[in-house]
Amino acid sequence: MRMTIYLFYLLFGYLSGSVLYSYLIPKHFCHVDVRTTNEDQNPGAFNAFSAAGPRVGLFCVLCDIGKGFLPVFLAVHSSAVSMGSWLFALILLAPVAGHAWPFLQLSKGGKAISVSFGVLLGLLPDLRPALLLAAFYL
Repeated sequence: MRMTIYLFYLLFGYLSGSVLYSYLIPKHFCHVDVRTTNEDQNPGAFNAFSAAGPRVGLFCVLCDIGKGFLPVFLAVHSSAVSMGSWLFALILLAPVAGHAWPFLQLSKGGKAISVSFGVLLGLLPDLRPALLLAAFYL
């Protein structure tokens, strides 16, 4: 029974990460394919900012953070999941892997920077470590 809980969160995290919001939102609202507007052909938040503008880009960043945050936060607060298990590391990896290698487009994923921040926030909901890491990244 316990293994199925880990598999559930692992699958949920991967599928959550596989939704490429930074590709879908600009495509739907602005009719822009962010993969074709920049030379790196990355469906990431930076390209959403540059191709669709700051409002759409910010919304994409928040969605990308959320898809990393939600499965990890739910797993951390589940009584059936132990953070000391090596399987928990796979739950942390799942949204990042889903974004980098999405389910339907294995070679067309993003860099998973925003998703990684979301995973960190799901693990430690205190904003200070995430903001400090973001400051060093920028």
